Amino acid sequence: MGRIMGLADRFKTELKTQDIYSTSIEVTTPKLEIARMVTTPKDFSQDKFALLRKNLLSKINKTPYWNDYSAQSQEKMILKYFETKNKFNHTEYNKDDAIKFLNTVLKTTSN
Repeated sequence: MGRIMGLADRFKTELKTQDIYSTSIEVTTPKLEIARMVTTPKDFSQDKFALLRKNLLSKINKTPYWNDYSAQSQEKMILKYFETKNKFNHTEYNKDDAIKFLNTVLKTTSN
């Protein structure tokens, strides 16, 4: 009858050749590229809420009963979405930004 190999037996040769206590981390991405990824701002055609608006409009378009809500309920939901997403993303905004966002979304959904 054959011997059943355990996990340690399968990796025995590989473990002997590796230093499992090594603390060095190998970085495969050049430092310049990492710096560029971190410092390059996301440009959404000069509108910092364009991507947020696009995502919300996509959700609204997928909601078949959106027009069944009253205008007041729609406004509350849009503003709640706006506030929640911006708080989560640590995006600074003021009341004028929220009103502009609300009006743009409502204008787009009413067409």
